[in-house]
Amino acid sequence: MPKSTDAPRVLAVAAQPLDLLLGAAGTLAGHTARGDEVCILLAMSDEFGHSGIDISAPEREDVGAVFESMGLPAPLWVPPPHRRVDADPDSLHLDLAAVWDRHHPEIVYVPAAEGLPENGEDLHTAVRLFAHPDGLHRVRRLLAFEVWEDRIAAPHFHPNVFVDIRDWLDRKLDALAWLKMLPPVLERDAAAPRARTAALAWGAASGLPAAEAFVLLKENLPS
Repeated sequence: MPKSTDAPRVLAVAAQPLDLLLGAAGTLAGHTARGDEVCILLAMSDEFGHSGIDISAPEREDVGAVFESMGLPAPLWVPPPHRRVDADPDSLHLDLAAVWDRHHPEIVYVPAAEGLPENGEDLHTAVRLFAHPDGLHRVRRLLAFEVWEDRIAAPHFHPNVFVDIRDWLDRKLDALAWLKMLPPVLERDAAAPRARTAALAWGAASGLPAAEAFVLLKENLPS
């Protein structure tokens, strides 16, 4: 096991970059600003019509630049572009095990099950198994972020944790405007306005100027 430090190690997993930008980018930017070690995994599904086709280097560079514009690390692409979550779920478990063994995350963010397609649910379930408090890959906190159904807020998402993102909202909206790798269902100029509306709505619900919302799935407090 790695030596314990005051700065927690954070892992964020998503099936596509847009979900992570919409649901957790401001929170992750806050982690990096505090000096926390953040790792981002993208386990791509076939929502973009890429099934069986490698994601190009320019596409990966574009996504990396968008995350870096918020002070976040460029994501790891897991599984590699020629494998898909829905095509080879066993390989996803192996890839998650390798990342867990390398980074030993203490705080993990995963897409909420609500609003996910079947392959996204496989990803959600796999991460929850690795983050189980009684398992080998024990984490302190496991939180689920909102995934929009057809890019509309998921109606069955009921958060109990809110994170103030007032310092990151403008950068998050810029990042969404710059992202080229968007699913066909979402027009380029729609992501940022919807993200702003969601941030202000969650802020109003929690008494904050702007917020991202999460469901706390697991918490393992130190004894």
